[in-house]
Amino acid sequence: MTPIHPGTRNDAVMTLHMNPGWEGVISDIAVKAVEERFQPILDSVFDEYAGQSLEVIKPVLAQRWAAGNENASITDPELTSIAQAISDGRRVVLTNGGPMTA
Repeated sequence: MTPIHPGTRNDAVMTLHMNPGWEGVISDIAVKAVEERFQPILDSVFDEYAGQSLEVIKPVLAQRWAAGNENASITDPELTSIAQAISDGRRVVLTNGGPMTA
């Protein structure tokens, strides 16, 4: 093995081979991470506010979403549709990276 010395040129070459389908694996990992991050937020809003008015739920959902996502916002139409589902008493579940009602 040739030592690497700061300030000198090294002619090391690295070859990277990706298996077929690697994009799908990365996508699946990202979707799972999103679901794990946001499902508890949706569940807590549902548990506390199911059946309440849209006007009550929307600001709570927006605030909790931002708090769990480094102040990133959830915007319309997703904010309204998710808040409406909770208001209607339907639990929202993230599936394949998107919201579905149960």
